Amino acid sequence: MNVRDWVQKRDAKRLDTLSSTILRSHVHDPRLRQALAHALFGGKRLRGLLLLESAVLCGMKREKAVRAAVALECLHSYSLVHDDLPSMDNDNMRRGKPTVHKKFGEAVAILAGDALLTLAFEILADKKTHPDPAVRAELSLILAKAAGTRGMVGGQMLDIRLKKLSRTQLMQMHAMKTGELIRCALEMGAILSGARLGERRLLAEFGRNFGALYQLADDLLDHIKDEKVGRPNAATMLGAEAVRKLMKKHIRSAMHALKPFAERAVTLQEMIRAVARI
Repeated sequence: MNVRDWVQKRDAKRLDTLSSTILRSHVHDPRLRQALAHALFGGKRLRGLLLLESAVLCGMKREKAVRAAVALECLHSYSLVHDDLPSMDNDNMRRGKPTVHKKFGEAVAILAGDALLTLAFEILADKKTHPDPAVRAELSLILAKAAGTRGMVGGQMLDIRLKKLSRTQLMQMHAMKTGELIRCALEMGAILSGARLGERRLLAEFGRNFGALYQLADDLLDHIKDEKVGRPNAATMLGAEAVRKLMKKHIRSAMHALKPFAERAVTLQEMIRAVARI
């Protein structure tokens, strides 16, 4: 069972319904709202799903964590809109459809990305997301760190600044650009549910390894396409067999982090297998 199957089975409808409601109430310009919907819908919802599973694992009802999951998906979608721009990766297709700048124009795409980024924090700051303002502040802080210069933005800067990456630099870029937001998803779920510090640390460790595994699996699938366009790829640099060995290492570490949760972690264990295609 792949990641998309898990999301469709459990949470896609719930996330999409709330996302649609928020877009209708927050975005009044029809063309901008269409651009945001185009960017937001149709993806795997992996980060939102991981946040929900983390919150449920730590004792929270799934429906109470959906707003935070939508906020995380808004932020992730903003990053894709901006990554696809002609001045960045210059991609024409995303999620099986034209990228936002191809369908709506570059100016609207920039604004759509800006809107999704700011909407993410507006959702997190709203008391509907959690009644405790300290929890809302911590959620906002951890997401800002994961998305900013020490995380996703910093990783993208490495990607565009360094034409040729060493193995260490490639792993650092992957950890920042992809891994930090995935780690953040797991930790946000723990924060929402009021998990103990030990549980939060274990879920963050799981998230770090899951993020690395996810990127390596993606590189293994896309290495031929990436090589043609000159995009950094672990399989191209290290070889497919070396990547598979690294994946096994991250699978072991991720599974080890879940051990104390016992049967509560079954879904996250299945997610590892789905991502690793095993």
